Amino acid sequence: MALALVFLCSFVLAKASFLRAEVSLSDPGTERGFPSSRPKHTYPWHRNIITTVFWIGEGRTPISSATNYASAWDLHWIRSYGGFDDPNHRAGPCPRRFAATRNPFYVALPFNDLKYPELARKWVPAWWKPNFGERSRCKGKWVEIRHRGKTAYAQWEDVGPLRYDHASYVFGNDRPNTYTRAGLDVSPAVKTYLGLEATSVCDWRFVDAEEVPPGPWLSYQEQALVYSALKDGTGTRTRLDRIGSMWMEKELASNARASSSPASHRQESFSSPGTTSVPFSSGLPTIEVNPPQ
Repeated sequence: MALALVFLCSFVLAKASFLRAEVSLSDPGTERGFPSSRPKHTYPWHRNIITTVFWIGEGRTPISSATNYASAWDLHWIRSYGGFDDPNHRAGPCPRRFAATRNPFYVALPFNDLKYPELARKWVPAWWKPNFGERSRCKGKWVEIRHRGKTAYAQWEDVGPLRYDHASYVFGNDRPNTYTRAGLDVSPAVKTYLGLEATSVCDWRFVDAEEVPPGPWLSYQEQALVYSALKDGTGTRTRLDRIGSMWMEKELASNARASSSPASHRQESFSSPGTTSVPFSSGLPTIEVNPPQ
């Protein structure tokens, strides 16, 4: 049984590595560790934006009748993520009671490109392409968020707060204009990492995926796959960060080598094609899970 379990874990890790590489390369001619010849982009900052907190599985609130059981782009958001992203029970940035199968660092911005295709054609950068397996050109795009000297990176996974059509703010120079004046929703992981309150003020901007540095915001799907294999094989309690530690260290060393030379930035806004290649980080927190009996 033990030998079979080791083989199963090795197979799952290899499969996860393949899937990660497939998802991270929107430019087929780009490989991780080999920078693209296409120019990078510098996106404008949205400064002093009122920022609120939301989470996968959140119910209705006093200021919104919408729930977060589904997202604007995923009808089965809770299932896709792996469960309820409980803001009160955390293991580092992650939910404590299960291994998240999506990045716990996520945000919502008030524009839905699938619901407003005319606005999308006008405002969404021409070089943005859907991520692997997606229809939306906005879902999964990376944002950089700053608050009092700290910086976090997160992926755009839902639409809000309160508006769904405010492309001129998300991609332009307009300011949020709902009655709350909020223009950014962030997940519990982002809130904790940046030390935010329920309502705070942040700066944010888009970044190309190849510009996202290693950090706790990358690559959780491998842990969830290993957890599933262990649960099916043993049904016992485990700590996922003990699994594949040598493999993770190898990935981290590879990532460090790839990012050893500073990238040069061309001062361009929404004007020319870019490339996306998500780096991988093994700086993952300890996640304690209790497989169902």
